[in-house]
Amino acid sequence: MGSLFDELKKAKLIDKKKAKQLAHESRVAKKKKGGGRGEELEIRQKREAFEAKKREEAERKRQESKRLQAGKKRQAELAALKQKIQSQAIGEELRGERRFFFVDEEGFIPFLAVSASTGLRLEAGELGIVRDPSKAYLAYCIVPRDVALSCKRLIPEWCRFLNGA
Repeated sequence: MGSLFDELKKAKLIDKKKAKQLAHESRVAKKKKGGGRGEELEIRQKREAFEAKKREEAERKRQESKRLQAGKKRQAELAALKQKIQSQAIGEELRGERRFFFVDEEGFIPFLAVSASTGLRLEAGELGIVRDPSKAYLAYCIVPRDVALSCKRLIPEWCRFLNGA
């Protein structure tokens, strides 16, 4: 098999004059680059650019993976928090005649009817009021301090009242 110029001549895509001109242009371009050294330098530069691009892509993938792992971890923490709130919510035994007022997410001031001892425990910071995630509508429940603190750390807007935090 001959050179590319021979093939192009056979296919009658270029004539002898055009082939000579292309050969001359390639020799001039090679000479401008510095001969064989210039080509080696160009190849090395292309290789280095490719390696840099490859490293950037690997770093981008690593960051994306880290972000996905953080999202999964946050989802797991939220699920654990919801479970903790549901399992440790203090029920009807603390209900009473005293109205305990707090500020909700929208700026309204609702109240929970609690017993006198529960009101004192809320004021002392032993108990807290958090949003109930098990309800589809806006509802609140009373939980121990550690649950309210973990809620305040993960989702601050769910923690509606915690004295001394």
